[in-house]
Amino acid sequence: MRSLLKDDRFVVYSPNDFNSLGLGTTQLYGKLIVFNRKRSGCFEIDGREYYFYRWREAPKQATKEFLLVEMLNRIKELAEDRDRFLEVLKWKINQFDKRKLQYAINHYGTKSTQRKFKKIFMETKIRYPKINGAKEAQKAFKKILNTKPSKELIRVINENNRLIEEEDRIEKETVLKK
Repeated sequence: MRSLLKDDRFVVYSPNDFNSLGLGTTQLYGKLIVFNRKRSGCFEIDGREYYFYRWREAPKQATKEFLLVEMLNRIKELAEDRDRFLEVLKWKINQFDKRKLQYAINHYGTKSTQRKFKKIFMETKIRYPKINGAKEAQKAFKKILNTKPSKELIRVINENNRLIEEEDRIEKETVLKK
């Protein structure tokens, strides 16, 4: 494969690999997909059919985050119940490494897949309650645990508050634009 593509940035996988993601998929497929940067089309190599999909970038190995993004890219081609799969994904999205998943979405996801993930993230968003500053956090900790929070926890609380304020600002702007 390396000599055919004259590149080492490609992944060969089967849609059967989607079953290993733990999302309830069970279908078996008789094809191999080559995700690469050079060729597209269907080729027969050593008596097996390979479907080549060209993309601007290709990973060196198929991580579960890459496979999840590819599954959503190819969801219309699969013999799975799409609605059921998306519901299960909402419940299990947290089992994936968020940093790796975001990278895979941005680099390997189609625009449609990116929109689907954005919707899933919005629907599964968990917001922590806002705590007004370090003094309130210290009071809450003293009351509950009879201890002081660490500086790291105070930093996390402040960052969480900043993110909540930013989300609220964006929501208000969106409502005002409508």
